[in-house]
Amino acid sequence: MGSNLYIPPEILISIFTYLATVDIKSARLVCNRFGALGAPFLMKTAYFAVTVNAIERFLNIANHPIFSRSIRTVIYQGAFFRKDMTDRDAFFDQIGPTQDALDNGWVTHEAVMRSFQRYCNLNENQQRLTDSGEAVASLADGLRRMTRVDTIIFTDFWDEDDRYGYYESDRCDGIKPQLFPTLWRDATHLPDFG
Repeated sequence: MGSNLYIPPEILISIFTYLATVDIKSARLVCNRFGALGAPFLMKTAYFAVTVNAIERFLNIANHPIFSRSIRTVIYQGAFFRKDMTDRDAFFDQIGPTQDALDNGWVTHEAVMRSFQRYCNLNENQQRLTDSGEAVASLADGLRRMTRVDTIIFTDFWDEDDRYGYYESDRCDGIKPQLFPTLWRDATHLPDFG
């Protein structure tokens, strides 16, 4: 037998503020109403980086009817892949395996070549997103949809713990350390956000 007890949304929201994240996740499974009311408590920060996957994730959040309204902070991670590392010799000098690693079978030459090719592809995609203006347009579009954002943090370094997972599906050994910071002071032109 079902219950006809009605709890006003204000009271449910107040209850959600006391719950741990794991408990909110469980409560959201009770019914659609709890799911909708509890969702904003799960996501308050969105991350943006100039990679295809990161932009896709950012826009998915921005286009979501519930999550887009719960985002309060956007973190723009501005480290870029190094163009000089798309030269095969430079890549191998910087991150290539030692002869000992190759001799002992810890890594294969083919795996390193796949890493190099992946790095070149990531660099090329990032350059295309920057040159075409698609990265800036995506950031602006997402921010327009995230109506409650009150803080934007610009970083020009990479989080060593990779807790944001920007390159999670892009990763292969040796790629993450080969990012370098955007030098904001050296920017020759900045987009007009007006």
